[in-house]
Amino acid sequence: MINSILKDLDYNNVAITSIGLDGEKVDQVTFMEKPRIFVQEGYIIATASDTLKMFEAEFEELQTTNIYTPIGPIIIVKIKKAGNALIAGPSVVFDMEKIIQLLEGY
Repeated sequence: MINSILKDLDYNNVAITSIGLDGEKVDQVTFMEKPRIFVQEGYIIATASDTLKMFEAEFEELQTTNIYTPIGPIIIVKIKKAGNALIAGPSVVFDMEKIIQLLEGY
């Protein structure tokens, strides 16, 4: 679903985060295969630090936040070369609001 939405957007103005875990090959609950999230050059992504190990896209770290998840602090990155990404954002609404404010600055 997210890939079809991203295809229709002006990719110079796209920021992505998640309230869960998105972009994994296999769903952690149903164990069914899932589509990966394909990100384009120029996208801004807010994700937990440990997910960056699974990125196939090349990225530049822009900012480390003081918002923590079980898989590390949320880091904001800019995509330098398109590829697949694993994205995990904050699970608390207050933290998500702070992340959205930060993303709006980019």
